[in-house]
Amino acid sequence: MKRSATSKSERAKHNWRSPAVKIVSIYLVFAGLWILTSDAALRQLTTDPDRTEFWSMIKGWVFVAVTGGMLFGLIQGWFSRLRKSEAKWRASEERYRSLVTCSPDAIYLHAESCVTFANAAMCRLLGAQEPAQLLGRSVLEIVHPEFHELMRARWKRVFAGEPVPTVEAKFVRLDGTVVNVEVSAVMMHSQERQEVQV
Repeated sequence: MKRSATSKSERAKHNWRSPAVKIVSIYLVFAGLWILTSDAALRQLTTDPDRTEFWSMIKGWVFVAVTGGMLFGLIQGWFSRLRKSEAKWRASEERYRSLVTCSPDAIYLHAESCVTFANAAMCRLLGAQEPAQLLGRSVLEIVHPEFHELMRARWKRVFAGEPVPTVEAKFVRLDGTVVNVEVSAVMMHSQERQEVQV
């Protein structure tokens, strides 16, 4: 219950800090101040009904132009920051993939129980000539049937954000032979999906 309450609090804080909320808040403050100050200024400018109607129309068009420019600038700035953030994220992912690809440890990623990435060491471990032979393959084809229930329980914990210890297991190579392995697993977050790194 404590974790759930903390999670809700964090989501609420994130929502209040979101660009959309900031943009709307700025708009509401500006619009409120405009209404208060411009109406007072108009009463000081003229009391003639005809001139009041004319200046009210001018005031309205000025408001539309100013707020339109303001919203354009705010949204453009947000998109600019978003593009920079995405570029940094992609660069970070590319650096990580490069490190994992060259790692001497056998590593693969899977999403929804299907292999999405396998490095050269994993290919050698499973007897694959290239990663394409493993991509899209069900993880349960790689894990020995004796360990299916154990792996499912571990994945459930990983997706729940819980740490899991390293365990001994068996993998089935492409030629059907069995190899003993030590398995660890962590959650990986990418822009497209959540994956488990093994």
